[in-house]
Amino acid sequence: MKTANINTSHTLAWDSLNSNNWAHPASLNTYLNETYLNSLSSEAQSQIVASDFSIGGVTWNTDDLAYQVNQENSTTWNGKIALPTLSEYLRTNSNSNCKTFSTYISNYSTCKNMTWMFNSGNWRTLSPYFDSPYSVLGLSNDGYLINDGAADTYPAYHLTVTLSPEIQVTGDGSQSNPYEISL
Repeated sequence: MKTANINTSHTLAWDSLNSNNWAHPASLNTYLNETYLNSLSSEAQSQIVASDFSIGGVTWNTDDLAYQVNQENSTTWNGKIALPTLSEYLRTNSNSNCKTFSTYISNYSTCKNMTWMFNSGNWRTLSPYFDSPYSVLGLSNDGYLINDGAADTYPAYHLTVTLSPEIQVTGDGSQSNPYEISL
């Protein structure tokens, strides 16, 4: 999966009806997979393929990342654009001590600086909070893991897409040799 940021000229709720069910569909799901997707060039649209995204609920503050990934994977939604899950965010961390929920929470001031996804802005993940039908997990401005109401609004989101298998990727992703995508 490939992630990118989207900044909008207006704030968007994860779901304006305050449900944490992405598949119902959540209002952000509708915006991304209809309005936003249709605003892309036909070439860009052809590079994105539908795939299954994990939308299972997250148990807060667990030390077992494999268990958490299994919970997220327990429910899927098929579409073209979604958000990264909370475990995907944690797995981008280069510090192995920051790859579980409870260790990230207890060390968030260090952990947030060890992942390329932290951008010092409030943003949400695709992961609903297991114990509440209204909460979605995300990150605060200072990098702390939070659960917010699905109806709360944010001006920017990280996006996740699956690229077509016909796409060729070159480079190693470093600053001196960034990834280049071509058909």
